[in-house]
Amino acid sequence: MGVDFIDYNALLPKESKIEVTIDISEVVSICNKILKFGLDSKLIRMNFKKNKSEISFKTYDVEFKKSFKSNLQGEEIEMAFNPKYIVDALKNYKGQAILKIVDEISPMLITDGDKKKDLVLPIRLMR
Repeated sequence: MGVDFIDYNALLPKESKIEVTIDISEVVSICNKILKFGLDSKLIRMNFKKNKSEISFKTYDVEFKKSFKSNLQGEEIEMAFNPKYIVDALKNYKGQAILKIVDEISPMLITDGDKKKDLVLPIRLMR
């Protein structure tokens, strides 16, 4: 047909400095709670730490913070995402997923360690 498709393999990070293993149901549950607030929050902060990570969001009148179990290999890092994109990416996984991270502004690769791969683009945080 002569249609050129994007080479998605070129977008996948070749190496990751940070890997975080998460429980999918726990992270999806937290993100869904945030989405149920019905606020226009398009940004959650994910703060990845050694044994416990945290998802939070804040508006002018509401603040939400929830911890979840994680296994971090590499440096601690904070990133921001649209919670809907996190839920959409994780809903096709079962059990645990591995988040492969290069830095706070590069796409995060989500994988089951086998065949499934999803990319989620972060939102740049103003510091």
